[in-house]
Amino acid sequence: CSSDLFLFVFVNLVVMAAILMGFVFGFVFEKSRVFEPENIRKQFIFENFLMLKMFMGAMSASAASILLVFVVKRDLFHEISHAFHGCARRGLFKAVALGSFLL
Repeated sequence: CSSDLFLFVFVNLVVMAAILMGFVFGFVFEKSRVFEPENIRKQFIFENFLMLKMFMGAMSASAASILLVFVVKRDLFHEISHAFHGCARRGLFKAVALGSFLL
């Protein structure tokens, strides 16, 4: 069936994209040396903001990819965003309470 073939190709494409993004993230993470104890200590005493820069870079890349999907595939973006609205219907208080409990 053509839909089975499409699903197979789509799943393989998603898996390959995830593997590629994992390699890119791992390479950048290794090159930045953000995980070294000296860098972590300096972040806590406000001498080195390497961890903050990495976090902001990751947030910027995520925002840029969301914007790209919004511009290129607006219908798909709205479909996905409406699928996640169910998570918000349960309430902010429950989400914060559950997150605090898990920590």
